[in-house]
Amino acid sequence: MRRLTLFLVLAFPLAALAQAAAPVAASWTSLLTLSNILWALGLLSGGATLIFGANAIIWKRRLALIVSHSFAIVEDLDAELANTKLDKTLEFLKAANDFCVANGWRSLKPNEVELAKLMAKAKNGEAEAAEAVQTKALIAAAMPRTPDQAAAIVAGLK
Repeated sequence: MRRLTLFLVLAFPLAALAQAAAPVAASWTSLLTLSNILWALGLLSGGATLIFGANAIIWKRRLALIVSHSFAIVEDLDAELANTKLDKTLEFLKAANDFCVANGWRSLKPNEVELAKLMAKAKNGEAEAAEAVQTKALIAAAMPRTPDQAAAIVAGLK
């Protein structure tokens, strides 16, 4: 699909340029104007962006998917092994590589491993913050709002 897109991006404007230049001059040297050269360079850089930039965007999406699944796997494993000390970072990286291999992708590069660790720390901090907010909400809901409620709670404790 990308090759077809590249063909369409490159072929149609070049054909239009050739047809437009044919009546003006029969030689190719007349096409070497500054505007035509800049136009061709822009076209080539746009085609390169379509080819190589798309892979970078796709891999960023894949990395986010890898981190999401690996984080969920490690959290489930940590919940199952509550009494066992678990090295979450090591298990996370193992789960990430297993997920890549299972989907037929390559293993993570060293810079992607560092980025994945950072994303996992961010997800862990987000989960801890959500838990803290929930705990504070439960405490606030249990607090007495009037002196009569406070007296009822104290009477219930005796």
